[in-house]
Amino acid sequence: MLTILSDITLSGVTGEYRSPAITATHIHEAKKGAAGPPRIAFPNPKGPDHRRVSYGCSTGPFVTGTNNTAGVDNGAGFHVRQIVANPSGFFTDSHTVQYVAGAVRGQLA
Repeated sequence: MLTILSDITLSGVTGEYRSPAITATHIHEAKKGAAGPPRIAFPNPKGPDHRRVSYGCSTGPFVTGTNNTAGVDNGAGFHVRQIVANPSGFFTDSHTVQYVAGAVRGQLA
């Protein structure tokens, strides 16, 4: 079993979250400047727009609610050790109705 803790704070993000995944806050696999599939879904940060916070953890096996071209969930078979081995190959983001591609993005390294 794999567990990853999330402590995500968003400031100035307004509007409702929106994503085809089970949440709109994820860790995606992709290098800086590129798009990639979500691998881990986190609870969406909650609170007033000036400070939305998400505390919690996600435990594998991971499920994102989105599928790859083979019809398999993008989180299936994902291991946290992949992030540890290559943090610059992953980013976190949150999607909103206004910013469908992502309201914020943070490369892990």
